Amino acid sequence: MALPISVPEQQRSVAAPRRVFPELITEQAEPGEDLIYGGATELVVEWRHAWAERKAANHTLAWLQAERRRLALELRLVGEFGLTPPPADAPWRERRRDQELDWRRRAIRRLRWQLPLTWCLHWLLRALTLGLWGRRAQAEQPTCPSPSSHARSACAGEPGSQ
Repeated sequence: MALPISVPEQQRSVAAPRRVFPELITEQAEPGEDLIYGGATELVVEWRHAWAERKAANHTLAWLQAERRRLALELRLVGEFGLTPPPADAPWRERRRDQELDWRRRAIRRLRWQLPLTWCLHWLLRALTLGLWGRRAQAEQPTCPSPSSHARSACAGEPGSQ
């Protein structure tokens, strides 16, 4: 009498989420979205991080840096992969896509001079106010536990510890 051979359960593959417009980028991750976005999945995840950084920026300089990163990622997502970022509710056609790409290129060019100017103003105000300007951003960062040289060397790489 033959014993039944146990067959391991087959792995179930994750089905691609059903969407009306698969070209739209969602703000929240969904299961199986790598099947929808394909090669752009890593860029979409990176774009979501940039979007969150932009929303959480606590001062102008950080916001401008996050905005530059987000716009650069959107240029690739829209230009190379034909995806449409939020808040759009339908994919862009060719003419609208070209207009959006032009707008993002102009915005990045504008940021090229805004970022250095804002950086200079930020540090000028910081110097004129004897370090009080911009302290709110540094208050959230961890500080060294003790003034000993060993602890100082461990924290020397952290911004705001000097």
